[in-house]
Formats: sequence, C-alpha cells, structure tokens
Amino acid sequence: GFYDLDESKHNGHHEFVIAEPSMVARFGSGLEVEVLDSGKMKFKATNFGLGEDDPVSNTGLTSAQEAKSVRLIYNNVDTFTVSVGWTNPNHGIPREVAFSLHDPLHCSEPIAAPSQIEGSVDEADQAAADKAEAALEALEEAQDRAEDAEKEADAAEAAQEEAEQAAAIAEKKEARAEAAQETEEEAAEKAEDKAEKQADAAEERAEKAEAAEEKAKDALEAAQEKAEDKVDAAQDKAEAAQEAQEAAEEDAKDAQEEAREAAEAQDDAEAEAKKAAVALKKAEAAQEEAEQDAKAAHHEAVEAEHQTEVAVAHADQAEEIASSKESQAEAAEDKADCAEAKAEANEELRAKQKAELEHMKNQITDMLNDHPAHCDDCD
Repeated sequence: GFYDLDESKHNGHHEFVIAEPSMVARFGSGLEVEVLDSGKMKFKATNFGLGEDDPVSNTGLTSAQEAKSVRLIYNNVDTFTVSVGWTNPNHGIPREVAFSLHDPLHCSEPIAAPSQIEGSVDEADQAAADKAEAALEALEEAQDRAEDAEKEADAAEAAQEEAEQAAAIAEKKEARAEAAQETEEEAAEKAEDKAEKQADAAEERAEKAEAAEEKAKDALEAAQEKAEDKVDAAQDKAEAAQEAQEAAEEDAKDAQEEAREAAEAQDDAEAEAKKAAVALKKAEAAQEEAEQDAKAAHHEAVEAEHQTEVAVAHADQAEEIASSKESQAEAAEDKADCAEAKAEANEELRAKQKAELEHMKNQITDMLNDHPAHCDDCD
C-alpha cells in the first residue's frame, strides 16, 4: 500500500504512483486513475495535504488519509515494479510517500517468513508445504475473486435498477416533451394568430391616428384662421371704439363749450335784467317825478312814459333772452351729460373689447403651444 499522496496548494503539481496492473486495486477518492499507453496504471493525487496529516501507521487510517492511499494486491508473483514520483522533481523540496508491503485490511494475520531449518528437509514435507502454500494462495485468490464478483454483481444490479429508473424517467420525459411540444405548437399558433390580429389592429390604429392627426391639423389651421379673423375684427372694433371715443370726446368738448357759452349768455341776460331793473327803477322814479311835476313838465312826462314803455319792452326782451339762454344752458347741460354717458359707455366697451382681445390672444397662444387633443377613435 502507498499512503499520503498529496497535490500542491495551487493544483500545479502532484505525487503519483505508477504500477503494473494488479488483480485487485483499491484507491481513495482523493486519487485519479489513468491507464498509460504501456498498460500500466497511474494513480495521481488530487487533494492538497500537509505534514500534519501524514499517517504514522497503516492501521487505523482516517477518512482523509484513506482518500489519499492506494492498495495493490499481487498474487503468485515473485517480483513487481512500482514507480513513485512528483511532477516537479527539481523544486528542491523533498517529497515523502509512505508505503508498506503488508495490507492489514486484506491480510489480518500475515504469515511470518519461515526460519532456516538445519539439516535436510523431507521432500514429502516440502511438497506438502508447497501444496499448502499454493492452496492458501488459491483460497485467497478465490476469496478475492468471489468478493470482486459479489461487488460486480451488486454494481450490476444497481446499474440495472438505475437503468430501469433512467428508462422510466426517460419515458416520462419523452411524454412530457411530446406534451410540451404540442403545447408549444398550440401556443405558437395562438401567438401567431394573436400577433397577426395585433398587427392588423396596430395598422388600423395607425391609420386612424394618421387620419386623426390630419383632422387635428385641419382643425388647428381652421382655428388659427378663425382666430386671426376674430383678432382682425376685434382690432377693427377697437379702432371703431377708439374713433367713437374720440368723437364722443369731441362732442363732450363741444357740449362743454356750448354750456360755457350758455352760461355766458345767462350771465349777459342777468346783466341785462339788472340793467332793465335799474332802468325800470329809473322809469318809475321819472314817472313819479313826472306826476309830481306833471303840470310843469307834461312833455317830460310823456317822454318818461315813453321811456318807461321802452324800458319795459327792454325788460321783457331781456327776460325772454334770459329764458332762452337758460333753456340753451339746460340743453347744453343735457347734451354734456349725454356725451359723458357716451364716453363712459365707450370706455366700458373699449375695456370689454380689450379683455376679449387679450383672452382671444391667450387662447390662440394655447392652441399653438398645446398638442392636439386626444382622439378617442385612435385607440
């Protein structure tokens, strides 16, 4: 047996044993077996190991030590050749591989080598000893073969069970594969039909979207034209309102001027009335003076009477003029009030038109900036 076959830490190099094929070869799980072109068998290490796990005896091995060992059994041979090596022999560090010529698991009571017998040996005894040794070797070989056959039978039975299980699993997998293939084919057909329907629907939606986009563009252009027309009309209205306001302002100025003239006329009428009153007083004074001095100044009385009549006539005329001027002043005041009302109405109209124009401009700006409204037919 060979023990403690190690591999380097980084899986670069390993220890190995090369031996002639034996009737029985038992090796641990930490070794790999390779049959060389020469027919020999190579057992190489695959596990890293240190000196702490080296065995001190070939009995009582740990599982890790058994994993790195190989046991070779040769029967009916005089010699056998085994090579022990390391894949990097020039690295300078010695490698230790333990070995023993006695297998405690196979031979629990090894036969000790016979001591030398003095004198001659009886041929019959020697023949019997040779036969006994041959029988013992044949028994051992038969036991080994029986053990190997039993293991092979167990392995064959296990392999047959595994094969039956694998066949059953394969049948199930085949049935599942067939069902899966049918399902996939049906799914593929359904997916193809669905894809065609979706493609048709997408094409129809695209056509509707294109039509909706054209319709939206036309509507936007019409709205823009309509908005421009409204803007022009609003501007015309604003200009007309401006002109009306200017005319109203002119009318108001004229009315104010007429009112001023009426006031001046009223002032003149009042002055004339005052003058007439003064004249009347003078006439009355003159009449009184004439009555008192009637006898002396009949001519002056007549003159005074005539002057009184004239003064009365002047007073009546002044009163009529004052009344006419007052009527004109009232008419001018009414006209001024009307002009002022018109001016206020024009101002309100201008403010309203200006607000409408600003609102219309904001709507046009929103229409130009915003995207067209969503079309329900495009879905």
